Amino acid sequence: MQDGDRLPLVPEYTLSLTGNYSWALGGGWLGQASMGYSHIDKQYGAFRTDRSRRQSRPLRMRIGADNEHFGVWLFGSNLLEENCYLCATCKRPGLFHPGLPAPDRH
Repeated sequence: MQDGDRLPLVPEYTLSLTGNYSWALGGGWLGQASMGYSHIDKQYGAFRTDRSRRQSRPLRMRIGADNEHFGVWLFGSNLLEENCYLCATCKRPGLFHPGLPAPDRH
């Protein structure tokens, strides 16, 4: 690593916004909805490669209801269908990193 190089696996900037809303449904039930949006700038892989993980914009939502004893929830992740990998590293044949998709076996 040389002076001025960006740290590997660290985006230059990130932005996250989250909103929550709750309301009374009656009968002791409380309705709740939550939505979260993130913007993650591109980040460079480890091992001094030029490979980078492109920027991503994951969107998450949750809606449901609960009372004193039970809760029912519907979750959605990656609703904008982005390829949101955790990080980018060197991929070599036979190796798998949890931040990257598994290699195609065709």
